[in-house]
Amino acid sequence: LPEIGKTWEVYVSQPTTKTNEKGFISSASVIEAFLSLSPSPNAIKVYQAIWNKQNKSKGKGQFVRCVKRRTDKSDRGGNVVAAMEISNVDSVDKVYRIITEHMKLGEVNPKACECMRCYIQGNERLDEEQPSQAIALYNQALHSANSTPKISAQLPEGAILMKRARAYLQRA
Repeated sequence: LPEIGKTWEVYVSQPTTKTNEKGFISSASVIEAFLSLSPSPNAIKVYQAIWNKQNKSKGKGQFVRCVKRRTDKSDRGGNVVAAMEISNVDSVDKVYRIITEHMKLGEVNPKACECMRCYIQGNERLDEEQPSQAIALYNQALHSANSTPKISAQLPEGAILMKRARAYLQRA
């Protein structure tokens, strides 16, 4: 659980051009992974960001800035307690490591990580017009989400069901 009076703000870079590279998860998927894997709804707030000088590293993942703030009622903006920048965030596993190892927000249920991984891979297959593979991945995601009731509250079960329905329609 997050420390009382402290919260993390995560800023995820938005690409200036659209990319569909294999093995590259979108900034929207990175944002969704941070929100879904957060140990509690108030532990992490996630924002889209465009910086004047975007990270020009050769990696294909998103650039992420994480800022830990002290949030006291008397302190409107919140004092910065810690900050870090991470480049090449290109998978759910990297988001998992950032949350557990760098932000030190405690243990994230591995089933939640598996659920998000399958969901994002299902989205990729759906975009590639491979509905049968997408359906199988969405079914795996739902199974992971439902196998541990404690984790299902923050996982995008409704979105998974809608995407699976779309895959069935695409296949028909």
